[in-house]
Amino acid sequence: MKVVARTVELCATFVTGLGVLGLLQPRAHVDLWKDAPMGLAGRVAASVGNPARRRREAAAQLAGGVATLLLLHALLRASSARAAGTASQGRSKRASSQAT
Repeated sequence: MKVVARTVELCATFVTGLGVLGLLQPRAHVDLWKDAPMGLAGRVAASVGNPARRRREAAAQLAGGVATLLLLHALLRASSARAAGTASQGRSKRASSQAT
């Protein structure tokens, strides 16, 4: 579970950072990626010369990254609370059985 949580957190942090960069420096960010390998150049082509579009995309990335991080941490807190509750129930059962 922790490996998955760490991976999700890393990806969400990466996406959040891309969103911040896209909001603050849309032209520079697009220029950096417009000649990218692995088919990314085609994805970025629509944003070349259109900083408003890149800012909209960046706002969506930022919102998605933050929402993912908040959801992940809420799930981890709930999981920890359940684990703590299960552990305390086990201790109370052992204590009551030893008392009898």
